[in-house]
Amino acid sequence: MLTLKKEQMKKLTFVFMLLVMMLATVQVSAKKKETFPCKVVLTDGKVVKGVFIDAKTKKIGSYQGYVTVSIDVAPTADGKVTTYQAADIKDLYCGEGKNQNHYVSCFSLKNFTLPKNLRSSGKKYLFQVVYEGKKALGLGCMGTETFASQRFGGGISFDSHSIPVLLFVDKSNGIAIPYYEASRGIQLGVKADLKRNFAHYPKMVEYLDNDFKVKMLKDDPDILIKKLNALM
Repeated sequence: MLTLKKEQMKKLTFVFMLLVMMLATVQVSAKKKETFPCKVVLTDGKVVKGVFIDAKTKKIGSYQGYVTVSIDVAPTADGKVTTYQAADIKDLYCGEGKNQNHYVSCFSLKNFTLPKNLRSSGKKYLFQVVYEGKKALGLGCMGTETFASQRFGGGISFDSHSIPVLLFVDKSNGIAIPYYEASRGIQLGVKADLKRNFAHYPKMVEYLDNDFKVKMLKDDPDILIKKLNALM
């Protein structure tokens, strides 16, 4: 079984909590007047600073993961709320200091197309940056995984839980490509999937064929993004 390092899982879990559950946290903590500072950099260059209030998310099939469609920001926790669409955002920074997280707006991959064709859906969503590279970024979002099992006495039960989905974006085209789902179950054909997801980059396919071992992802979940940057 291949899993991500505890630190990486914790980081991606925090993203999910931040972008989906932050409003509930603010409401529960209203008596303490807790706020979550954020900075929004818009595509026209304007910078908006304020408090993150809520986010609208959706699950898209090309990633099997949840992406952020829009965010609500206010000057203060009690201030007037403004909604910003992912298409109008260049960068989003949430939190402060060591707890600050960076998000970028990227095009999603068109459904039912191969990653090597780099066909954009024409729609943009926000993704968390988990690795900053000069030519390509490592991204993350949260997906779901469901297992079916036989119940004692008959019948089938289903267990669902969240899993991190890792993606990358080539800065030259802005399309977020999913390349790995950190399943909790037994994974087969991982290298074949990786080769398909990096097929637009022949040198990466050559590296995956000759030098890469799947267990290397367990030790360093960013290893493939680092290698992609080095080969571009």
